[in-house]
Amino acid sequence: MPEKNKPAITHDDDLRAENEVKKLKLEMQYGAQFGLNSTDLPPEIEQQFLDNVLAFEKQYAEKEQIKLFDYIGKPDFKPAAQLTEEQMVDEHLKLCNLLEENGIVVGVLAEYSDELRMLYTFITEELFDHAIDNMRLPGWTLILFMRSFIRITLMIFTTDVRNLSIMFSATLIPEENDMINV
Repeated sequence: MPEKNKPAITHDDDLRAENEVKKLKLEMQYGAQFGLNSTDLPPEIEQQFLDNVLAFEKQYAEKEQIKLFDYIGKPDFKPAAQLTEEQMVDEHLKLCNLLEENGIVVGVLAEYSDELRMLYTFITEELFDHAIDNMRLPGWTLILFMRSFIRITLMIFTTDVRNLSIMFSATLIPEENDMINV
């Protein structure tokens, strides 16, 4: 029974204490730094964010490199040179859907003539051989661009649009053929 003048410990108080322990773990194991504490953030949202960061750090520490082709399940695909324009539309859509199902989006930074065929060729003949981190996390999107090979990794954690956290990193990897690996 709580003392008369002592407030009862609430579920939110318990969550806040657990979150502080998670922050200490992140600081000690991974060198994380946290700014000023805000009581405006619901402890459930902070807990979800910290759990996602811990999951990311654990996978990142244990990650291996894998070819994109292997990462998406070694799909059957037809060489671009063997496809008619109509087939190209269907195969490109099928390939983009498969990439998206695996948390990968491929974009273009400029307009090209015969862009669909060029992008399909880029994916199947160049990106498929490119090594990426073998990491899969909910909300993780790997964005790859064609044109100067930039690697952009976005991790988006959200419970609703008002509580959105994004971790972002980008690396420019120049390529002789001016295709980008992001």
